[in-house]
Amino acid sequence: MDQINTGKYIVSLIKALFSETRPEEKPDDISFEDVYALAKKHHILNMCFYAIDRLETKPDDTLYAEWRKQVTVSSAQSQIQLSERSSIIETLQKNEIDCLPLKGCFLKEMYPHTDYREMADLDILIRKEDQARVKEVMESLGYHTKMYDSTNHDVYDKPPFMDVEMHVALFSEEGRERFHAADEKIALIEDPWKHALRTEQPHVYRFSPEDTYIFLILHLAKHFNGSGTGIRQFIDILVFNQKYDLDKEYVYKTLAAADMDDFCRQAEALVDVWFNGRKMTEDLEGMEIYIFSSGVYGNMLNRIRNRLDIMDNENKGASSASRYVMMRAFPPLKTMRIIYPSLKKYPYLLPLTWIHRLAVKTFGKDSPALRELKTFRKANKLRKEENS
Repeated sequence: MDQINTGKYIVSLIKALFSETRPEEKPDDISFEDVYALAKKHHILNMCFYAIDRLETKPDDTLYAEWRKQVTVSSAQSQIQLSERSSIIETLQKNEIDCLPLKGCFLKEMYPHTDYREMADLDILIRKEDQARVKEVMESLGYHTKMYDSTNHDVYDKPPFMDVEMHVALFSEEGRERFHAADEKIALIEDPWKHALRTEQPHVYRFSPEDTYIFLILHLAKHFNGSGTGIRQFIDILVFNQKYDLDKEYVYKTLAAADMDDFCRQAEALVDVWFNGRKMTEDLEGMEIYIFSSGVYGNMLNRIRNRLDIMDNENKGASSASRYVMMRAFPPLKTMRIIYPSLKKYPYLLPLTWIHRLAVKTFGKDSPALRELKTFRKANKLRKEENS
């Protein structure tokens, strides 16, 4: 697949969809199969389908039928998610539990049609002291508890479509540390509830548009600098800026505390290239290539390369490669507690959980450890070639 040209064509499809114009016909050097595959990877199948449905030349009958089927399922999922969101929030209100919907939970309704914006899960901020009560509420609504008593978020699911993350923090402890520059801290990250604003609905809160945007940019940066991030998150930036006349001076000043103001400007500049006719630059072209190759949640190669770069910058003596291997083989206690909750009560069992984790991940038909090792070797080789 030619990811670059396919990605550029996908962006042109979405631009036409949002401007309600007929898209350009598909170039001969890319295929509808590749458009479908990349759109699926970036979780923008719906928007791309509604755009290609306006073309004179459409995909062959088999692909068109499969694409339409995926959109139908996704649209049904969207309606269920919105219904479940209302049910969850209403039940939290009845139990006098404060909540603040995050990310896709409210972004869907900013799009021209709610099913344009695909969403993997619902994200809701709650107070740390309400974790146990929220667990009872979710289980009373038929949800299964997948992860509980986390320092970042608890996870609940209900087949066939529903996954809900109840956040007690906007980012993990590691994420918060990465967003600190020198001695400065972003207050929104440190204590989000101090920035929460009451709504007309009892016990339901929101952030100001500016603070919401700051969170979206930081969340985007977390994925971008981790495994990579996809086209959809940049469409969120477009939609949000169309919806609100933001105080960008406040936004950039706040993001500067995490050295993220330049990243924000660069992300906005790429959105302007894609949708507003801004001229492409070499830096933005590199960003575009990285995005097209990532997919909505990034990929393992990007994650490993970015992690090795961070370790190089930390300069703690040992090589970044050896430190990465040790970190992945023997994660710290705070990480292992998430995988093995019993460690919260019995931390001395940490060595045994390391052994168990290595055994589970190393052996088997499709070993995730061996797959990661193969990708690690590729990432390390690419970095050496670039630096030679």
